[in-house]
Amino acid sequence: GGGPPAVEPASKGAFVGITYATTKGHMAKAVFEGTCYELRHMVEAMESLTGAPFERVVVTGGHTHNPLWLQLKADILGRPVVVPDIREATLLGAALLGAGGTKVSNRLETVISPRSGITEAYKRVYDSYIPLFPALRPIFRAL
Repeated sequence: GGGPPAVEPASKGAFVGITYATTKGHMAKAVFEGTCYELRHMVEAMESLTGAPFERVVVTGGHTHNPLWLQLKADILGRPVVVPDIREATLLGAALLGAGGTKVSNRLETVISPRSGITEAYKRVYDSYIPLFPALRPIFRAL
């Protein structure tokens, strides 16, 4: 199923634009890019709701150990992606609760900046990506 901002329980995965030249590597990268496009879609929805732009996006969790994915996020989001030095947010939250108000700080460790020419190329693809979901919705529901 699809999540916010376009919730659709019947949604499925789809690859669009496959040719005979498409490789397994292209398909794998497309999965990573698709998750980043969905993240951008969510960020833009939140910006629209709050009326405030997100100047950066802080990421946590296991995927922060994947430099390719982090760079893709920065490039597709078009804004810096920040990785805290404590990458596991669940553990940090438990530690903060256990500390009972003790001052525990978490400095920002790594900032991945978007690459301007690449961000512009991904923007063009993203502009084609956004209308895909509404176009595929009736097909997903029929399946």
